[in-house]
Formats: sequence, C-alpha cells, structure tokens
Amino acid sequence: MVDLPPNTRNLLDMFHGPLRDVRFPDADADRLEAAIDAVNIAAVALAQAEAALAAAREALGEKQRLVTHETDRALAYVRVYAADRPDLRAALDAITSEPAARRGRGRPRKVRPVEEVTEAAAE
Repeated sequence: MVDLPPNTRNLLDMFHGPLRDVRFPDADADRLEAAIDAVNIAAVALAQAEAALAAAREALGEKQRLVTHETDRALAYVRVYAADRPDLRAALDAITSEPAARRGRGRPRKVRPVEEVTEAAAE
C-alpha cells in the first residue's frame, strides 16, 4: 500500500462517514478508491520492475566479470606463446598498454617485461 497524503485519507474517511450518501459529479468514494487502487497497482509494478532491473544489472556484472576473466586467461597464454616471437610480443604489448578506460577496466595490471621474467627464472 502506498502512503496516502493526509488530505486524501481524511477525505476518504469523510466519504465513508458523513458524506457516505453524497455523490458529486466525478467525485465520490468509489472514484477516489479506484484512483488509490490504480496507484497501488502502479507501485507494485514499479517494485517488480526495479527488482528485475537489479537482477539484470547483477547478470550484466557477472557476464562482464566473466569476459575479464577470459581475457586475462587468454592474455596469459598469449604472453607465453609470444615470449620468443618479437612481432607477437610487440602486438601484445600494444594491446596491454592501452589506457584502462579504453579497455573498460580499472587500473592496468603491472606486467613485468619478458626479459625480467626469464632472468628471474634463470636465477
């Protein structure tokens, strides 16, 4: 039930009390109650739409997280594959050095150059 303004509630009480048998053109208890019912139906529809919107936002967020996960996984494989292929490594570096806003993600990950990784592994 939607909260009714005090004057609406008070007028409805009057239509059920001292004005019970009074009918004005286009204004009586039945008409006012029908308008209140329409508001309540609209409020329920709004609540359902908001719940559906929240669920859709959550589903979208989950799908976006999945894309990020799949991208990170593929990039890891490509980094290994490109380790001894300078042309691919240059293309990969161009992809991973794009500004974060263009990739649709937050702050870019710190990626150590392949030379550092291979030197650290050799030690």
